[in-house]
Amino acid sequence: MGTTFIVYLYRYYLFAITIVSNAIICSAAAWNLPIAQSANLPTQSHVDIYMIFLGAFSLLVVIPLVFTDAFFQRAITGHVWVECLWIDFLWLLHIVGSVLVTTLLPRDMCTPQVKSVDGNSCVSSKLILAFSWICTINLFIYLIFLVASAILHHKRDSSVWGAQVRSYPWYLHLYRHRLASGASLPDPLHRHQVHLPAPQPRRPIQLPTQAVPSSMHAIEHTLGQQRPGSPTTESRMLEARPTTLTSLYPLHIQAAWEAAEDSGPSSGSEGSANLHSPTFPQQHLRRSIADGPLPLWNWPRADIMSLPSRPTAARKKSPTAAPSSPVVEHPREPELGLSHSVSTSVLPTEFHV
Repeated sequence: MGTTFIVYLYRYYLFAITIVSNAIICSAAAWNLPIAQSANLPTQSHVDIYMIFLGAFSLLVVIPLVFTDAFFQRAITGHVWVECLWIDFLWLLHIVGSVLVTTLLPRDMCTPQVKSVDGNSCVSSKLILAFSWICTINLFIYLIFLVASAILHHKRDSSVWGAQVRSYPWYLHLYRHRLASGASLPDPLHRHQVHLPAPQPRRPIQLPTQAVPSSMHAIEHTLGQQRPGSPTTESRMLEARPTTLTSLYPLHIQAAWEAAEDSGPSSGSEGSANLHSPTFPQQHLRRSIADGPLPLWNWPRADIMSLPSRPTAARKKSPTAAPSSPVVEHPREPELGLSHSVSTSVLPTEFHV
């Protein structure tokens, strides 16, 4: 890539120096032509005309090529064979003009007779001579380099003549060969080799697989000891626990029933036994269900105005001589607010009914 960049730079340098040199040659020849005609020098006049034509023609060729190469990357004018042709043609024209200027102009235009006509005749002749040789030498160097490089690369790549001059990888094989040869040589900065220990194989550690039983093994072992037919302790407790519906009542009423159940029913009347028996809530619940559905079971509630009126039955009078029953004092519990007073007042009403 370094050689390609050098070719790229020298190519545009050649374009720039050719444009500048031919512009100066054309101007100096146009300046020198009237002096040669005034001094009656027809040969020098013809040389000046040729140099004017050469400068103008070179500008008309190089300037369009520069713009075409800058804006079109794959233009035909950038091919190797096309560039070799037009550079060779310009070099031949410039070498002829340089030889003519060298042999004719300074010898005749720098004489005292011509200087008497115009004192700047020698300056214009030397200016044409200098820039004609500058342009000729640069064209020749670039032409030799381009043709020689194309011939050398043709042995490796036959398509080099049709490739673009600025994008072709010139002398890339030399860089590859240099890198390949430099890789085999030791680094002079690091003369002392570092001896590293040879790697030793390490076998993986085999852990004992039966040292600790897994969780699944422990579960299978415990499950195997239990009898499938024997009930567990928790199931026995659940079976022994009575299924009552005391959870529908407040906590202080449930505590009172449990205390009465522990003390046992006395040998009193049947009403007192029914009061303290745990089946009383069940009987009350069955009676309330038979009377009618609870409000929560018949939701949403029907409109009370649309319901038919129910006949009210006369209440029976309670017997006057009711057997006396011993009064059981229940332990006083902390007051629970409004729910305590309401729930305690409901219990006697349900008993008389």
